[in-house]
Amino acid sequence: MRLIALLFIVIASIEVGFMSELRKGYQLKNGMGIVPTALFMLITNAFAAVTGATSSGEFVLNATSLAYAIVFAIAALVTGILCLIGTAWGNVSIIVTCALLGKLVLPSAYGIIVLPEENVVTVYKLVGFVFALIALALNFVTTEKEQINKNSTKFKIACVVVFFTQGLALIIFNIVTRMGLGGGGFVTQYMAVSMLIMGLVLVISLVKNPSEFKDGVRTTLSKKSILIMIAYAVLIFTSDKLSITCAGMVPLIFQAPVEFCVPIIVIAIIDYLIYRERLNKRQWIQLLMAFLSCGCFMM
Repeated sequence: MRLIALLFIVIASIEVGFMSELRKGYQLKNGMGIVPTALFMLITNAFAAVTGATSSGEFVLNATSLAYAIVFAIAALVTGILCLIGTAWGNVSIIVTCALLGKLVLPSAYGIIVLPEENVVTVYKLVGFVFALIALALNFVTTEKEQINKNSTKFKIACVVVFFTQGLALIIFNIVTRMGLGGGGFVTQYMAVSMLIMGLVLVISLVKNPSEFKDGVRTTLSKKSILIMIAYAVLIFTSDKLSITCAGMVPLIFQAPVEFCVPIIVIAIIDYLIYRERLNKRQWIQLLMAFLSCGCFMM
């Protein structure tokens, strides 16, 4: 059972890494305006919701599941939007890693405090935490080419916000799974809530500035952008469904660190293969720390 869960977690984490690269490609092509960002979130969630509604065998809808779906949708939207437009305020790799760190620290702490019988702390896991934190800290060591505006209040606030919003993901997944509300049905519900929120944002944008709205739609809905959004939607649904399934199969202290380290490795590899971004010494050390952290938590 644990080996199957580990396989699911690794697959979901690899998909998260690919999702980050798809966001990057979309951002480079369409910019970071309100309309392109809202359209990206709306369309990807719409495709994911349809995928979930047609493929999910279980679908539990009640006041409790809807309340959790609303909270999760708001947290996911805040994380996605801030990571999408993060390069306007600072280094996007830092804000993405802050989000992943929240996904590591908060669920693990929740598991240790609330479910101590299932989340036993061992020396190996403590060492794994140390390696993961080193991998995070190395993101803040920048070269001259990677200088960020360290005085940017917006960027610092965004990093703190995504730390907490992304950290809610595994915690909510674990709660709804234990309550029998999990699976693709829950994912479909929170996607639907996200669609409604982004739809409202687009309506407000249309009313306030019709010409800007039309220009944003015209430049955004190209064939390439739509393909990116469809691919992103498939990945976000399948990764969330795998993650929520694993939340009921293994302790959070096992799941969270793997979902922190694997996307970092995937992002670094794809950046090199597609964007030809060479890894510097700091990034190689960061990858090593991520590998070591994963190894420690698998022991």
